[in-house]
Amino acid sequence: MTKVAKTEEKEITSSKKYTSYADQMLQKMISKWTVSEAHVTYQPPKNNFKVTGSQTANTIFQQIWDPESMHIQEKIYALFLNRANEVLCWRLMGSGTSSKCLIDNKLLGTIVCKTMASSVIIAHNHPSGQLKPSKGDRHMTWNTQKMLDLFDVELIDHLIITANGYYSFADNNLLSNSNHEF
Repeated sequence: MTKVAKTEEKEITSSKKYTSYADQMLQKMISKWTVSEAHVTYQPPKNNFKVTGSQTANTIFQQIWDPESMHIQEKIYALFLNRANEVLCWRLMGSGTSSKCLIDNKLLGTIVCKTMASSVIIAHNHPSGQLKPSKGDRHMTWNTQKMLDLFDVELIDHLIITANGYYSFADNNLLSNSNHEF
């Protein structure tokens, strides 16, 4: 027998009668257990914006970015795309210091699953204004690619953004799947 609480949690109960003291105690414990039901919903936008290359992606990221923090703190954002390279949504994936930032892979994977994204573009800023990717930037990119591969999702670009320009990993053939066409 299952009861549904107003919070949509389901209480686990049993119709079996327990006779021993241990069985009665177990019944009391089981009657107090609740298991939350996971709800997966997502409403895609009605008018999707299509990404046609790194320049389009940079334009989108520049609109998202807070220009006042561009020179202060590294941040990582992600665009989630469908098979037609239309933007499903964007999300801030991490905030760091003036010289480094880590991406939250659990959050990235969660959003990929929830939106059923086919591909992802990530971008982070360099407060220093330097466009050249560091060894840490390349390492993070490859780790993100490996993680997304588990979901059959392609990392199609990683941009480094400054107020004066951007650097594209895809345009510079630094992605293992750089055969992706926009």
